Amino acid sequence: MQAFPIGSIVRRRLDGFIGFAGWHWGVYVGDNRVVHFNGLAKKERSAFIQIDSVEGFGAGHDVLLHRRPNDLRHGIATAQKARELQSIAENGFNGTYHFLIRNCQDFCRHCVET
Repeated sequence: MQAFPIGSIVRRRLDGFIGFAGWHWGVYVGDNRVVHFNGLAKKERSAFIQIDSVEGFGAGHDVLLHRRPNDLRHGIATAQKARELQSIAENGFNGTYHFLIRNCQDFCRHCVET
């Protein structure tokens, strides 16, 4: 099992044809868990933020470190924001997934810039 610093942005290849150039992104929040905005398989209107194990997030793909937090404080704040958004039922992300502008990478960016 790969260990990432808390608040790291992690990624894995997408499934299918788009996987040759596309990535799915998430925030590592500790305890082998990744929070991510899941929209591709669920269609735009039923997208949601979920928490999975690293293996569940990977869905059979390698999970790679994309970006470490600046420091421990930044990592904790990033992880806290991801968990907060995941726990709020109406958070502005749920149900509004768009492949180009409101996606998993946008979710991660929002958590990091907190």
